[in-house]
Amino acid sequence: MYSIVSEPFGKYTRIKLINTKTQEYAAIIPDFGANVNALVLNKNEKSYQVIEGDTDPVEMVDLVEKWYRGSKLVPYPNRVANGKYSFEGEDYKLPLNHGIHSIHGLVYKKKFSVVAQKATEEDAIVELEYNYNRDDKGYPFKFQLNIQYVFNESGLTLVTQIKNTDDRNIPVADAWHLYFQVTSKIDECLFKIPTGEVLEVDDTLIPTGKKLVRDKYVHFAKIEDDTFDTCFILPGKKSTVAVEIFDIVEDIRVSVWQETGPKKYNYIQIFSSPSRKSLAIEAMSCEPNAFNTGEGLVILKPGDNFEASCGVRLS
Repeated sequence: MYSIVSEPFGKYTRIKLINTKTQEYAAIIPDFGANVNALVLNKNEKSYQVIEGDTDPVEMVDLVEKWYRGSKLVPYPNRVANGKYSFEGEDYKLPLNHGIHSIHGLVYKKKFSVVAQKATEEDAIVELEYNYNRDDKGYPFKFQLNIQYVFNESGLTLVTQIKNTDDRNIPVADAWHLYFQVTSKIDECLFKIPTGEVLEVDDTLIPTGKKLVRDKYVHFAKIEDDTFDTCFILPGKKSTVAVEIFDIVEDIRVSVWQETGPKKYNYIQIFSSPSRKSLAIEAMSCEPNAFNTGEGLVILKPGDNFEASCGVRLS
């Protein structure tokens, strides 16, 4: 029922996990940061492309640092203020790639290796790996990043594991930067998120330390002309929560779920694309600027692991 095929995508290779019965599929580009490039799911025998991915490989490379569509954000998501942070008594400076700040980690253009793949009657699974070996002087640590993509009748599940392969403690955080879409512009859709607590930010989108309430979407509400570049805070209890986009014209609902709890995804960054075609829903393990605030930051001892899961389904 499931198969795994490889196909050219410009100078890259794209791997498709396919339900051969329904022709639903997920597409991944290992050579370009383990990018999730496409996800087609069905309802009532009709197919929907539920994420906005790059269709042109040249455009993907040119625009990655503007939109980060489908990107994996390790060892830090979101912003590090002025690219500067301190860890265990040492000061570090990350590359600036978003105005005065460093943003979205160091692996979104790296080449991952395919270490396992399997297709059965029940699912298709691909596992990718990247070994970060002090690649950038702003983050002179070592870790192994493994990502497992599981595609089945429940949709796509993404399982991330970060292992400290260094001989010292390392700071890590994680997120996915997927843009979700339905058939209408997001203005016409209903939106729901399971928290109304958000971080106040300054004019460069760095948290001020204060928390605010934006609870319009605790229950389904129409997006209309609302804009987002907003970090929502989850309670941090062990659970699974979901953000939902509901296209009332097509009667389809995209549910984006994430694990919460200790050292899991306890934050959600929502970003509305200027095109109004999609909404980035980013499961994050920390708040923006966590390398400085410590909020949600995971400190791994040598040999320790971080692991968390998130995913998407259509109903």
